[in-house]
Parts: sequence; C-alpha cells; structure tokens
Amino acid sequence: MYYELDITPRVVVGPDTRTKVGEEARKLGFTRVLVVSDPFHEQAGRADEIMHFLNAAGLEASVYAGVTAEPDTEMVNRGTEQFKENNCDGIIALGGGSPIDTAKTISVLAANDGTVRQYMGTDAVPEPGVG
Repeated sequence: MYYELDITPRVVVGPDTRTKVGEEARKLGFTRVLVVSDPFHEQAGRADEIMHFLNAAGLEASVYAGVTAEPDTEMVNRGTEQFKENNCDGIIALGGGSPIDTAKTISVLAANDGTVRQYMGTDAVPEPGVG
C-alpha cells in the first residue's frame, strides 16, 4: 500500500528551540499567529513563554488553549473562530498529538469554507491549509 505524508515546510527540534519560535514564524511570513495548545501547557506557563518569543520577534499572537485529549469538532470550530477573529495568518501547535491535530484541522478550515466533516477522506481538501 502507498501512503504519502505531507508535513509543514519546516520542523525544528532540539534543546531550547522554543526560543527560536518567533524567528521561525517570521521566516514563514507570519505576522499574526494562533498558538494552539492545551490547558496543561497554558497553566505551566509554556504558552506565555511562546507568546513572549513571538512578541519579541514583532509578531502578534493569541493562544487557544481549549484542546483536550481526543479533540472534537467543537474544539476545532472554537479555534477556527479565534483564528479568523484575530485575522491570523499562521498557526503554531504547542503540545502533543491533540494540539497538533487540532492545529492542522484549524489550518484547513481557515483556508477552506465548510465543516470538518466535509473534508474527511482522501483528496477532500481543495486548498492547502494556512501556514
């Protein structure tokens, strides 16, 4: 069976890479970023830390920390609304699989009209998601 995995254009991994988040976001052309996270990272201060590095790079940012395990369409819809209300042009996921999956889905909905259910399946997304 053949599978193809398209991932973001750039993945940065390693100690203290969080300090580079603003610089990397600017390289991608972002000006207003939605940070998608969970309550744990927000309460631990990690979301604030990411916001600090984004702001220091001259970027505006807001945090959507409403993601829990097994994210549902309502979580995605709330994040998409926040993305659009803040006129964001980029998304950063902070945390594990649930924030990452939610950020990817918000990205698709931000670039395409419709609902999550519409884009389930192979070749169902007409336009690539936002950065």
